[in-house]
Amino acid sequence: MMLKGRQLQYFGTCLALLNMMGKGMHLAWPSPFLPILEGDPSTAITKDEGSWIATSYLISDPLGDIIISLLLNRIGRKYSLLVSAIPFLISWIIIAPTQRFGFIILARLIAGIGGGAIFTVLPIYIGELADPQIRGSLISLMVIVISVGALSINILGYYVTITHASIICALPSVLFLLLFPFLPETPNYYIVKGNMDKAREMLTKIRGKVVGDEEIKELVKNNEEGLVRAGVLDLFRVASNRKGLFIFMGTMTAQQVAGIVPIMYFYTQTIFIEAAADFPVIASTAILYLVLIVCSVISAALIDRLGRRPLLLTSTACCCLALLMEGVNLYLTGKGGGNSGFTWMTIGNISFLIVGYSIGLLTLPSIFMSELFPLNIKGVAVCFCNMFFSIMATTVTKLFQFTNDQYGLYVPFFVFSGLCFVTLVYVAISVPETKKKTLEQIQMELRVADGESKTKL
Repeated sequence: MMLKGRQLQYFGTCLALLNMMGKGMHLAWPSPFLPILEGDPSTAITKDEGSWIATSYLISDPLGDIIISLLLNRIGRKYSLLVSAIPFLISWIIIAPTQRFGFIILARLIAGIGGGAIFTVLPIYIGELADPQIRGSLISLMVIVISVGALSINILGYYVTITHASIICALPSVLFLLLFPFLPETPNYYIVKGNMDKAREMLTKIRGKVVGDEEIKELVKNNEEGLVRAGVLDLFRVASNRKGLFIFMGTMTAQQVAGIVPIMYFYTQTIFIEAAADFPVIASTAILYLVLIVCSVISAALIDRLGRRPLLLTSTACCCLALLMEGVNLYLTGKGGGNSGFTWMTIGNISFLIVGYSIGLLTLPSIFMSELFPLNIKGVAVCFCNMFFSIMATTVTKLFQFTNDQYGLYVPFFVFSGLCFVTLVYVAISVPETKKKTLEQIQMELRVADGESKTKL
């Protein structure tokens, strides 16, 4: 590999993010294809089976978290990333020739393993590859690429068959598996393995300049802190870890009850078919994803300027209001038989929901996940947090499907709006501000807060 320095960092990140496309495409796969499968007599898939097709991807996600957390320090970050691409490729191969319920469920379960794996290893790989000055912006590209993948599968679903879409979607994984082996491992992995000569070689290549002894010693020192032994139970037994976990779980709950996973990724086109039938479904869907992508870019620039708490409070409040307005709109649409005014209100309300979600709830739980835990427990914490995400996303998706089927499409919007209000109160009371604080300061203040319950972080 002839690239060095920042060029290598940018190229390595972009190539690694190519694998993240698979997560976005699998996550949003039900949106264009569930209406097709449920309406095709040859597949005979019921709405309940359709909901399991949607959520099966999330059910197996924790297994990927666990597998890759065990491999990270054994085979390295680079080869762990390569392993994460294999389930995506296998799943497309299974879906392409047949669309029977059992095969689709199997493919989605396998893909979920890849989704959990990549979301665990990719932030670590980019974080250890990139310079501190660009690390945050490169990691924030992950959520943008997921949205690009989701938009891609929605467009493909409108124009091509499931078979052809599966073949096209397999191409990023194939390209990644062919090119990524030529990229370097991170120096941190070689330090963990005790190979200082290899660590120096990799760091020199990544930095694009000869690395001095002081920089190697600093890197070793930073990693030694992270190698202090800590067990799974320490995540719950140590009071500061437990407090950090509760803060994360609160923000993740707020993120999920905004309903973005079922609304944006699983049932986007179903919602527009029912609520906006007089406007092209693919155009409505594309508008929403473009709004999400643009707002994701903007939010990345605001987080370190405006602070965590103001953005999180604003984001949760906006989601609560947008969900309430769309619930009212859908209720009136059902009563009045639907009209073009309600169609544009659906597009406007969900666009408002996405804007509100993007400015805080989209990225802040992941940021808290990286900030609230010490290095020696971070691997365990990330694994647990990703599993909690899968459980919450599955629960919210099943809740959306159940309330929609039993009572009408407007009901889940009212339910999510009420839950958002509850989490808004929690955020206002419990979530600290961590802007411009070092990880050491955050840990120190978490420990102080444990002894003095009224002390604010």
